[in-house]
Amino acid sequence: MKSFEDIINCLKDIFNWEEYSLDTLNVNNVVLTEHKPDATLRKIEIQGLSESYLAIKLDAFEPNQISQYFNTKSKSGINKGCDGVIFTCFDNFPYIIFCEMKSSYPSKKDYLPQLQNSNCFIDFINILLQEHYECNLDDFKRKYILFYRDREADEAISLTKFKGKASSPDKIKDNAVNKVVVKYRSITTNLIKLLTKPK
Repeated sequence: MKSFEDIINCLKDIFNWEEYSLDTLNVNNVVLTEHKPDATLRKIEIQGLSESYLAIKLDAFEPNQISQYFNTKSKSGINKGCDGVIFTCFDNFPYIIFCEMKSSYPSKKDYLPQLQNSNCFIDFINILLQEHYECNLDDFKRKYILFYRDREADEAISLTKFKGKASSPDKIKDNAVNKVVVKYRSITTNLIKLLTKPK
């Protein structure tokens, strides 16, 4: 059975990670950024990742596509990916964290397809790991996080109470998505805050 570090190395062999990694400021953090001119939520810095991790953009192809093989004109939204996927370890458990950023509270159709498509894409990566690397992501907990801006929020950053299951390999439901309210254009948070249930 391969270790967490071994699986991260296998993922790095699959992904063109040097081209499509999320930005970093220090060794154990990543930065989600939004470059659209009208975006009011511009940057989320997540600190406290494990020593070995991988963080990938899943909307790197214009216009915010998960793959260049998909039809950009499809009305189903199959070509959309989330802003980033992070493979990390917390409290001795491996996680896959799917992150999506919005400048205001969105409707479900504005963020669920991105998370669902990204979830399916990682399922495909899991199949590649099984076929070619003799390992898998089955023990990884999947967490889906929506960051959105609310200028009237009481705190700089706050989490809604968790609902549903923290991980779901099946079709993602809205109650499996943890919503993080952000007051300012950019914010720094910690992995512990994102993965610990609010009181």
